[in-house]
Amino acid sequence: MEVEMEVSVMELYLELTVSEGTATITQCYYVDKRARGKKISPQGIVTVKFTFSLEKLIEVVNFELEGGFTDAIIAHAHTLTLDRPICGAI
Repeated sequence: MEVEMEVSVMELYLELTVSEGTATITQCYYVDKRARGKKISPQGIVTVKFTFSLEKLIEVVNFELEGGFTDAIIAHAHTLTLDRPICGAI
């Protein structure tokens, strides 16, 4: 499962494994547009485990990265899973 979260100057990409309702973040990086597209992997968030839900995912990411994310787009096997309308272009 892949998750994309966006803030004004960066998009955060996460890869998760989900088993029996428990998610583990297996990869995390963002592409800093100000640094010419450099991929940056923040420390400390990989291997974090939590009960999977969209709200819990956002809570965990905000806590671990001291962020202000409010939404996420979830893709499974490169297919977007949308349970609500989104604004803007993908």
